[in-house]
Amino acid sequence: MTLSFKPFLVNQKIKLQHQSREATPFNVQDEQNQEEDVNEKLKMLAEDAGNIKLTNKIFKRMKNLKIVLITLSFISLLACSSTDDSIDTDLGTTGSSSDVDTEIKCGFHNGNQLWKGPQGGCYYYNSSGNKTYVDRDECDC
Repeated sequence: MTLSFKPFLVNQKIKLQHQSREATPFNVQDEQNQEEDVNEKLKMLAEDAGNIKLTNKIFKRMKNLKIVLITLSFISLLACSSTDDSIDTDLGTTGSSSDVDTEIKCGFHNGNQLWKGPQGGCYYYNSSGNKTYVDRDECDC
């Protein structure tokens, strides 16, 4: 929003000149001093108008920054909440809900948790998350 301060400044100058003429009797020196006072006050008003424009720019940039921060927060939230079908060995489950009820912990093979499947197969999950089958004799259940 751009505001035009020129009409405002002209009106202020006229008011200040009118007030200064009413306050004192006519004198050339006084009129010059009053004119200087009016010009100084107008400069101050112009500086204030410039500061207001600068303030408006700052607020607009802050609003844009706020939008960017909210967008980045939302994106990071989405990145953290993915649906991962990874293995949860502590709970004895995999990402697939059909295997949850049928897997049974049955010991260890080379440091890996062994599982017995619904059809009696004995396996462990390798570092890639895939089942690696071993002899059924290695399962302790």
